[in-house]
Amino acid sequence: MVSSSHFAALAAALMLLSACAPAAGLSSRRMLIALYAVNSGTARSTAVQSHLNTVNKAIGATLCRQKMLQMNVSAFTFYRGSNELYYQDLKNQSTISATGSSFYSATATPWLQGDFHAQNMGTFDNDVNTVIYDLNDFDESFVGNFLYDVYRLAASIVLVGRENSMTDTDIRSCVVSFANFYLDKMKGIYQGTISDSAVLTATSAYGRIDDLIINAAASDTRKKMLDKYSTVVNSKRTFMTNAQNSDVDAVNATERTAITNAMTAYFTNTVTSSLKGNTAYFAIQDMARRLNAGTGSLGKPRYYVIIQGATSDSSDDRILDVKLQGKPSVYPYLTSTAKAAVDNAVANDADRAVKAYKALIKGADNHLGYMSFMGGFYSVRERSPFKEALDTTGVTLSSLTNLAEQWGWALANAHARSDGGLYGTPASIESIVYSLTSGVQDTFKAQVADFALAYGSQVSTDFSLFRTLLAANKLCL
Repeated sequence: MVSSSHFAALAAALMLLSACAPAAGLSSRRMLIALYAVNSGTARSTAVQSHLNTVNKAIGATLCRQKMLQMNVSAFTFYRGSNELYYQDLKNQSTISATGSSFYSATATPWLQGDFHAQNMGTFDNDVNTVIYDLNDFDESFVGNFLYDVYRLAASIVLVGRENSMTDTDIRSCVVSFANFYLDKMKGIYQGTISDSAVLTATSAYGRIDDLIINAAASDTRKKMLDKYSTVVNSKRTFMTNAQNSDVDAVNATERTAITNAMTAYFTNTVTSSLKGNTAYFAIQDMARRLNAGTGSLGKPRYYVIIQGATSDSSDDRILDVKLQGKPSVYPYLTSTAKAAVDNAVANDADRAVKAYKALIKGADNHLGYMSFMGGFYSVRERSPFKEALDTTGVTLSSLTNLAEQWGWALANAHARSDGGLYGTPASIESIVYSLTSGVQDTFKAQVADFALAYGSQVSTDFSLFRTLLAANKLCL
């Protein structure tokens, strides 16, 4: 995979602040760097306790405790489950603002993944049935400053490196490689020497990623996925019972009726691919509640729906992933103007997640759309048979560098695809990033690395406080 991805720079946090730093005056903007200050002690413990209890109150004590146990594995799993804390911290310290970053611009606002970390990329098949590795999970997506994604992934690199006992010097090198590839890709797209339509495939990826893609394509099949969750009864697929597969459970009569009634509007009005309006294709075979999925989204209502697919043969049935969507984690920390921008750009929060997927991914899933039932809006996508996540256990300086390079390349690609002037995005995010960083790329990379190491330490501190709170039964109250 080559050089792509360098662009970087960024700023302009979803309009958290208003001024745009001029392209000129780069030397003076170098002086604006404000490092993140780590908070600790009793006050921080109280803040973490209050935050986690408030954010997770809606899912109930049982699911909250399950989520806390998943977050309790490592500092990185804690990071995955506490996205709202990241946005709260950046807001409190004005980290992404005209005073907090020397690369701030109020117009550097592409679509963002919104919860970008090392496990929110993975393998899946695109709309031409090619297995690729790219960003996934767009529940938290919004239009905002590109630094949110850059900083969050950079901090996750620090956490992955520290989990594997790497030195901070080596970890810093990996973060710099991530930022470097992000900037190079952006520069190439801006200059017209690189396309933003490229994707990571078995032939273009390297290191652990090409192996992940190759193994997914070779060992995963649609039938294997279908057989994991369902059985065939009288030539019709039926979901397993919870006793047979603890990740699914039966829907009740109210849920079944609500989803059935919502299906036609979904595939007739919100699907925009060639599958739009195909009644036979979307004929429901069975449905179930999806359990135990995700970390940050654990406890969010979610359903699997088996549909007929292209033929009456049960081997090519499809599973739709139907997931309740709410406001993105950043939402409480936005200005009223920025909140209005999030609200007004889309019909609802499920529509927001779907629009983000289409904007950020080349060859997005043909099943994308949304449903409305039981008072909520649910995004709909196909569950890919080739869905696999990367194992970062045992990474070294060499292997984490390879991963970081490709993460930067893929993020720049996604950001560059997602502009065009709609929903508050600029006409050309690549031109803005290039203008912000041209001639000062090393300063940009240093700032990203400085933030990542500092915030990685914040997460490690918070994880220690979290474990103490959990042991003292002060969470999920």
